[in-house]
Amino acid sequence: MGMTETKPELETGAPDHELTGILPLLSGEGDQRLLVEWIQGHEKYRLVDPDKSVATAEFDLCVLDGKNLKAHAETLRKRKRESEPVLLPCLLLLPEADISVLDADRGEIADNVVFETVDEIVSMPIKKAELEWRTEALLRLRSQSLRLSEKQQELRLFKRATEAAGHAVYITDADGVIEYVNPAFEEMTGHDAEAVIGETPAIFDSGEMPDEYFERLWKTITAGDTWREELVNRRKDGSLYHAHQTIAPVTDDSGNPEKYVAIQSDITDHIEAAQKLETFRDIVERIDDPIMFQDRKGDFQLVNEAVTEYADMSREELLGADEFAFMDEESAQRVQARKQQVLETEQVVRYGISPTFPTRSGVRFSTVRYPHYGEDGTLDGTVAICRNVTELKLRDEQLQIIDRVLRHNLRNDMTSVGMFAEKIENIATGETADYARRIRAKSEQVTRLVEKQREITRFLTDPPDQQTLDLVTMVETTAERLRNKYPAATIQTDTPGTCDIVGTTATEKAMLEVAENAIVHSDKDTPTVEISVIDEAEHSSVRIIDDGPGIPEMEQKVLTRGTAINPLYHGSGLGLWLVNLIVTDLAGTISIEENTPRGSVVVLRFPK
Repeated sequence: MGMTETKPELETGAPDHELTGILPLLSGEGDQRLLVEWIQGHEKYRLVDPDKSVATAEFDLCVLDGKNLKAHAETLRKRKRESEPVLLPCLLLLPEADISVLDADRGEIADNVVFETVDEIVSMPIKKAELEWRTEALLRLRSQSLRLSEKQQELRLFKRATEAAGHAVYITDADGVIEYVNPAFEEMTGHDAEAVIGETPAIFDSGEMPDEYFERLWKTITAGDTWREELVNRRKDGSLYHAHQTIAPVTDDSGNPEKYVAIQSDITDHIEAAQKLETFRDIVERIDDPIMFQDRKGDFQLVNEAVTEYADMSREELLGADEFAFMDEESAQRVQARKQQVLETEQVVRYGISPTFPTRSGVRFSTVRYPHYGEDGTLDGTVAICRNVTELKLRDEQLQIIDRVLRHNLRNDMTSVGMFAEKIENIATGETADYARRIRAKSEQVTRLVEKQREITRFLTDPPDQQTLDLVTMVETTAERLRNKYPAATIQTDTPGTCDIVGTTATEKAMLEVAENAIVHSDKDTPTVEISVIDEAEHSSVRIIDDGPGIPEMEQKVLTRGTAINPLYHGSGLGLWLVNLIVTDLAGTISIEENTPRGSVVVLRFPK
C-alpha cells in the first residue's frame, strides 16, 4: 500500500544511515498519511519507503495494522528470527473491537501470528503522545538488545583471542581469587584450570621474590594502576620459570577494581641467554687478544678492551669507525681486503699482519676472521680474533736463521760428498765404484730432503694467506709442469670450466707433490697419472689417480693423518707430510682409495 500524501524528509545534522528507521504499514490512507507525517516530523527518525519489499527494507521498527500483519506475517517472523538476539520490534495498531476479539476467543491471529510477530498491540485511535512513548519504549528495547549483542560478541571475541593467545592469561576477583585461566597458562605452569580456579596466585610462589615485591604489586593494582614487572614463579613440577607479568584492574562504574586481568610471558630462555651472554662478554673482555665485530660496511659494532688498548682509542671513539682510524694505510687496506674476502666467500680466513699502532711498534698478529650471521640467518658482518704472536714470530725468525745456516752447511757438505763420490766412481771399478754410486745417490736424496724440510719450515713459520683460487687453473698448471719434467709419463686431466675454492699459494704445491710422488715411485717406464676436479655442494675435490704399485701403509698414514715422522721411519715422507699440512690448514681432508686394476687414488678435498 502506497502513501497518498507525503512531505519531504527533514534535513538533519546526522547522516541518513545513522537515523532510526521506521517502516509504516497501515492500510487506511488517512492513517498512513498521518503516520508518515509524524515520522517525518522527527529529526531522529528516518522514513522507510513502504513501497519497498518488507523482506529487504532496512528498518528498526515496523508500525502496522491487522491487514498488513496478515499479509507480511511470515516475512516479519523470518526477519525477526534472523535478527536474534537483536530485537526487531513490530507495533500493531488495531481498532478497539479487534483487540477485544483477541482477548475473548484467542482467534487465529493471536495463536499463529501475534505472539511470534508483534511485540506490542495498541488500540486505535491513538494519540501522538502515546504513539511517541510506545515507539520510544520499543526502540529502547532494540537499542538494549543491540548493545547486549555487541557485548556478547566482544566477549566471544575476547574469549577466542584469549584461548588462542600464546601468553598465559588469568583473571581474578577483587580479592585475588582465580576465576579463569587460558590454555597457555595451563601449559606454562603445568596446572590444570580446575586445580587453580578458586585458588590465589600464591600457589605459584617460588620463594625467590621478596615480600616487598608483592606489597608494591597490591598497592599498585588496588589503586587502579597497571603493574608491569618480572618475577620468578614455580611450576607444578617444582621447576622455576621467569615471567614478565602485566596486571590490569577491571573497574566498576565508580572506578573501584572488581577484577584483575594478568598476562604472563615466559622469558626463561631470554633470561638464561642474557646470563650466558653476560658471561661470554665478561670472558671476551678479560682476554688479552683483540676481538671485534664489524658490520658489512666494516664499521666496528663491538670491540673488547684489548682493541681499545692497542688502538689507543676509547670504545665510544671506535664504535662506528674502522681500522683506518688507528692503523697505518697499508695494514688497514690489507685488513679491508680480508674482510671483503670473508663477505664474498662466507669462509673463515687466516692472515698475519704487523700494523703500526700509535703507541706500539713491532707488534705482529695472527688473525682469524669469521663470517657473522644475524638472527634471520643473513650475513651481517665479520668477527675477528687477533693473537699477539710477536714473541712467537721472533722465535720463529731465530729458528729460521739456525735452519738456514744448518741447511746451507748440510747442502754444501752433501754436494761435496756427491762430487767426491762421483770422482771415486769414475776412477774405481768393481765393488768400490758401486759403493761410490750408492754414496752419490744418498747425497742427492739427502739434498732433496733438505729442500723438503726448507719448504715445511717456511710453511710452519710463515703460512701463506688464504684466498679464493680457481682449482681448475692450478690443476692444468700442475699437469703442464709434470709433462715438461717427466716427458715419458702420461699426464691426463679431467676438469670443469672453473671451480673456486678457499686456498693458498701452497695449494698447487700439494697437488704437485702427490702427482710427482706417483711418477717417481712408479714401477713402469711410462707411468700414467690422471688429475680430475669434482665440484660438489660443500667442497671440491682433486682426484690424483695412478697405475703404480700403490702407496705403502706408513706413507698413507703420513699423508692422511699427518703422523709424526720418528727416528724409526725410513721412508721419504717429508713431502707427503707437507701435503697434509697444506690441506688440513685449509680445513680440508685427504683420503686414499685403491685404483682398479692397480695403483692408488688420492683425494684432496678443499672447502668451497
